[in-house]
Amino acid sequence: IASYLLTYWRQYASSFHKPIKYIDLGCGNGLLTFLLSSEGYPGLGIDMRRRRSWSLFGSSLYQESLIDPRSPTLHNLVISNQYTVLIGNHSDELTPWLPVLASQCSCDVFLLPCCFFDFSGKKFITNNHSDTTQYEQYLHYIEEIATILNFDIKRDK
Repeated sequence: IASYLLTYWRQYASSFHKPIKYIDLGCGNGLLTFLLSSEGYPGLGIDMRRRRSWSLFGSSLYQESLIDPRSPTLHNLVISNQYTVLIGNHSDELTPWLPVLASQCSCDVFLLPCCFFDFSGKKFITNNHSDTTQYEQYLHYIEEIATILNFDIKRDK
């Protein structure tokens, strides 16, 4: 994922209005944050609990915090530090909220959903018994949210 983002950011750097600075929401062990920062992209990893690995990578890259999408704290953090990208790599319950947060903060969003959750934090369930997979239906759900918020969606397979 780090290689993908680094390649994408380098290839499309001119399309960003400001230097790339990211927040990895739900960063887990922090490896993605560490790798991107090591390659010259400043950022912050946030997770609801501190991980032992953070001290190995440099504690200043991480913040232990409960991530509540309705709280102004996260919004203020993004705006005050001028972050340009929110990353949701396996962000679970936060996944549908990331486009909303990014829209409120006027920044881009990169999502790699894994688990299927809706806005209520419950498992995303569809009654659509079409030929598409549950993952495909979930991606469509997230894309609908992003479309409503006027994001230019790019899907890579």
